[in-house]
Amino acid sequence: MKQKIALLFIFLLFLGACGKKDTDTANNNPSLSGVEKMQQGDFKGALKDFNKAAEQSPEDADAFFNLARVKFQDNQPKEALDDINKALAISETTHYYLLRAEIQYALGSFDAALKDAESSLFLNDNYDESWTYFIISQIEKARGNLKGALENINTALQHGEKSALKADMALYYWFSAIIKYDLNNKSKALDDINKALTISETLNQSGKNEKNIQLDQIAGFYSVRANIKKDLNDTQGSIKDIDAAIALLNDFLSKNDKSQYVGLQDQVRDLENQKQGYKKLDKK
Repeated sequence: MKQKIALLFIFLLFLGACGKKDTDTANNNPSLSGVEKMQQGDFKGALKDFNKAAEQSPEDADAFFNLARVKFQDNQPKEALDDINKALAISETTHYYLLRAEIQYALGSFDAALKDAESSLFLNDNYDESWTYFIISQIEKARGNLKGALENINTALQHGEKSALKADMALYYWFSAIIKYDLNNKSKALDDINKALTISETLNQSGKNEKNIQLDQIAGFYSVRANIKKDLNDTQGSIKDIDAAIALLNDFLSKNDKSQYVGLQDQVRDLENQKQGYKKLDKK
């Protein structure tokens, strides 16, 4: 399965910590104003605010952490690395190490990324470690260590049963399915991707005030299952999953600025081509 895997944007996890604010407070606090602008996609405005915060409080590690995450989100990983190094020089926290792990991953420095992710596990700051094991699993896969990737995603699932959000569990099962597929255990890969889809669909239909899974992510789940079904000779089932993935991606694109999601538009075209190829196989 040719599945493009990238570490999930860690900094998205931290936005909620700054979410309880009113507009006046944000206007008077460059850090909070920067977070607000970053959430709105105004990276230049956020960068300006975070630079101001760093100038005002040069010993505030969070100021450099914020600079690192906005630069990373704005596709400036090398510059982001400089800032997260400054944050870690001031204070060592799980969040800082995990962001540096992701930056190192993006730069192709997988060994350094693994070291940072593992370092985050030894810090006692009330962090759900199941997510860290999920990240380590992705790094191990990138390093070509499928056995290590499987061990860590299993650990993530075990820890997650007690502490993780349902949406995170869906992601863990999705990645477990990808690893098992690569290990040629396709029946168990199918079991895991079915679990991921069951969790995500139930969660998004519940209407509860919980973290949901984005439509483009669920489309990715269907795309993975389509590949698995095709290899298990269920061509019709595979085509249905491709149709589901295309419908979800088109729905997502219709609700967002398409110019910011060129990659997803390419995915829709690739899935359409994949579908036509599977139809030809089904006729043989």
